[in-house]
Amino acid sequence: MKGLADTFHSLNYNMNPTLTLIVPVFNGSRWLEPCLRSIQQQTYTDFECIVVDDASRDNSVAILKKYCAADPRFLFLQHNKNQGAANAKKTGIMAARGQYVLCIDQDDWIESSMVEQLYAKAQLTHADMVYCHYLEESYGETIPLYQEPVDSNKENTIKDILSWGSYFPALWNKLIRTSLLRGIYYPKATYSEDRAIISQVINAINNSAGVTEHLYHWRDEPTSTSRSAKRDLQNFIDDYQCYTTIIQALAPDNRSRLRTFETSVLAHLDKLASQFPGNHKIIESYRISVSKIIHQLSGDENSSNFLEEEIRSTIATFKSQNAWNFSKHIRRYGYFVYSKVRPAAIRKLFRFIMVSN
Repeated sequence: MKGLADTFHSLNYNMNPTLTLIVPVFNGSRWLEPCLRSIQQQTYTDFECIVVDDASRDNSVAILKKYCAADPRFLFLQHNKNQGAANAKKTGIMAARGQYVLCIDQDDWIESSMVEQLYAKAQLTHADMVYCHYLEESYGETIPLYQEPVDSNKENTIKDILSWGSYFPALWNKLIRTSLLRGIYYPKATYSEDRAIISQVINAINNSAGVTEHLYHWRDEPTSTSRSAKRDLQNFIDDYQCYTTIIQALAPDNRSRLRTFETSVLAHLDKLASQFPGNHKIIESYRISVSKIIHQLSGDENSSNFLEEEIRSTIATFKSQNAWNFSKHIRRYGYFVYSKVRPAAIRKLFRFIMVSN
């Protein structure tokens, strides 16, 4: 009887595969095997699968190496330091040998015909990007969801993405021409990184197409990472870096119209504020900074020094404002709690803090 390795090593492996599938991985051992099995079981077999470990600290590497040893279509790459999801995808894209790329998240899985159907549509339409509908898997419930097509005026779709509108900007349900993905900016971020990538892809494509089936299973469940002031701050920084990346990328082709995107960029800040309440000062600093960047880039092609300094300065401002929010919380609520349950010495300390601030 053949084992797993014998079965997949018997495949007629193409050293120049037509397609490249990429799985960025960070501490994904809980759901990784169902994802990789769904890739192995594809009806279309002329692909390579590049798995990129982003310095995981769990059992992910052992799982990835097991699949790479068993199946010659799997290639293992690894970052020595954690670089974020966007850079893990970039590492795989730069190593890709296929004409098209499909990125798959580590905790999701795909239908066995997904690759075949997307590539067939790409061949038929010569599209730069082909999408499918997807299924949200949440707490045991499966919900069918629909990917909107790109508007005939691409600018409308980009504005919709920037404003957190109805267009779903995930990378994982879209087969994209490799050459386009190699010509874009990748943000230094994990939160909202696909929004930055897809905005640039749509700006660059000549045409797109879709299939009507639901072929991707999106596992939408909370991670083990708890909400904290530190994580909220990092989400603000990631989102800011994503949006400044988008603005920088759109500027060369849309310099005269760049200010038309400003309303969409600023509109999403109200929605961001509702997700992370109590951070009004950070939101206002964010608003001022992106307006300044848009106005600068819309009139000046040589703004790299300005952009670098503005981003550095604004992130430093976020951090100082986040520290102030935390200390204000301690002053406001901590005194009340400790005055009831701690001895006089602690109450005296908190009175000192209240007076000094």
